[in-house]
Amino acid sequence: MSKLRWYSKTFTALSLDELYQILALRQQVFVVEQQCPYQDADGEDHLALHVMGYVDGDLVAYARVFAALNDDQQTTTLNHGASHGAHRIGRVIVAPKARGEQLGRQLMHRAMQLAFAADPDTDILIGAQTYLLDFYHSLGFVDEGHEYLEDNIPHQDMRLSAAHHSQPTHPAASSDTAEPKSIPQTELPALLAGDPELAPAALHLAQELQLPEGANEHPFVLELTQEGLQLRWQHHPKVNPLVLDFTGGKQAWRRQAGPQRDEAIVRALGIQKGHRPDILDATAGLGRDGMILAHAGCNLRFLERNRAIHALLSDAVYRASHDAHIGPWVSERVRVLPAGSILEPAYAAQLMTRPPMAIYLDPMFPHRDKSAAVKKDMQMLQELVGNDQDSNALLDAALGLATHRVVVKRPAKAPFLANREPHAQVTSKKHRFDIYIKQAY
Repeated sequence: MSKLRWYSKTFTALSLDELYQILALRQQVFVVEQQCPYQDADGEDHLALHVMGYVDGDLVAYARVFAALNDDQQTTTLNHGASHGAHRIGRVIVAPKARGEQLGRQLMHRAMQLAFAADPDTDILIGAQTYLLDFYHSLGFVDEGHEYLEDNIPHQDMRLSAAHHSQPTHPAASSDTAEPKSIPQTELPALLAGDPELAPAALHLAQELQLPEGANEHPFVLELTQEGLQLRWQHHPKVNPLVLDFTGGKQAWRRQAGPQRDEAIVRALGIQKGHRPDILDATAGLGRDGMILAHAGCNLRFLERNRAIHALLSDAVYRASHDAHIGPWVSERVRVLPAGSILEPAYAAQLMTRPPMAIYLDPMFPHRDKSAAVKKDMQMLQELVGNDQDSNALLDAALGLATHRVVVKRPAKAPFLANREPHAQVTSKKHRFDIYIKQAY
């Protein structure tokens, strides 16, 4: 299949050609193929976000997403369209010519992420045709109520709990909110099985993450092992693979995280007794600073644009959320968003539906720490990601999105980001935290 491109648009943003293709595909599948005459134009499309997957200009996958209505919003029907109290996903279609490529799973992951971007604490409801129950069960949906006939086709209402929405089919499987960038496959590390028994799972995960499925010439490779994902530096076989783990070893939070740990970052974000701001870590990386903020009691959203790092982070957070010691607070407070950046207009627009109170930025900066333990991780990241050449643009984007403040982590002697002097600073031994205040909490 040629390159698949995803778009998500409101009704008023759709072009006439896009609207025509949507209606034509819905009629082709639901009316003609399923031999079910029904009122497709149901008066709900203007309330929906329309998710579209295109190949060579043809619409091959589609769904519509309804964020839960506010109390003051009105709708003419509450069947399977817009609703109070729950998000809804409907009109889920893969074109007949594109079936067998797992587009349905990609489509649903994308639709689910868009729904939760509007409100991560609200469940998602669907009315599923019963022959697809196993598919939706694999995505985390559970049956609700009894089977019923709709337009003479057996259906089952299903619910995806918001409490479990950060747990996709595989912990690292996720989809972008905005259209994926066209990145040559040689510029992305392959995702392979570290154990022959995991070959089918590794293949499926590579497809989910849009990573190369076979060995290539990239300096790094992601390997799926029984313990999770690891990043191996192919050009340096003596360097141990990078494994991101918040539950064991030097990163074991159940032993290390105390009330005074990394006090500088906690103070910089304005975390005080009785006040825990909602925070977006917009340059998540390996997630270590973000986990400090979550441990301090904040709801923390991770955003990382590099797909390989995003996969490692998603995998580590998933395993942490199931740990007996730290699982309760990780699963309650930490969410890994789909891979992307606040510099992407479509992604920023989605985040604006629930803007964070504070944004934390730690753009990649040439690392000069001589500690061997830190050097390996940072050297691998520097080689994989490089310096953030667009880091100055991050500050303006963050200030436009955060409602209260932006905090930028910098090496102690580094220049201000975008040469903009902060309103305040908090310093530690090796770093400083530049604070840009829009308004008080």
